[in-house]
Amino acid sequence: MLAANLLVNVIAVGLIVIGVGLLWVTFSYWKSATPDHAALATLEIMEDRRFGRADDDKRVEMLNKVRPSGEEPKERIEEPPVLRREPRGSKPTNDDAADKARPKESQPSGPIDPLLSRHAEGGK
Repeated sequence: MLAANLLVNVIAVGLIVIGVGLLWVTFSYWKSATPDHAALATLEIMEDRRFGRADDDKRVEMLNKVRPSGEEPKERIEEPPVLRREPRGSKPTNDDAADKARPKESQPSGPIDPLLSRHAEGGK
């Protein structure tokens, strides 16, 4: 009975020591990790759901709050132009011209796989 209690106590103390060791490793890792650059703060704001639902004025305000101190605040968000469709009268690329000039291959007369041809002939 005494040996079983001793074994349980040794295991419990060992697990506690392992837990304290893991805590020490975790905190030392957190202290050694470098913080993100200040320029990346705007990206963290952009991934937030509130940013996606906000209007343009509120978005500019949210982004200006987290901009680095040396950077001037923006008046509005500059969105890149988006090409929604091909422009009218666009010239075909070289790939399109090569596809039109290439002769079409003939379709095979039967299945290529011999196992499939057995099924096509009636399952010999």
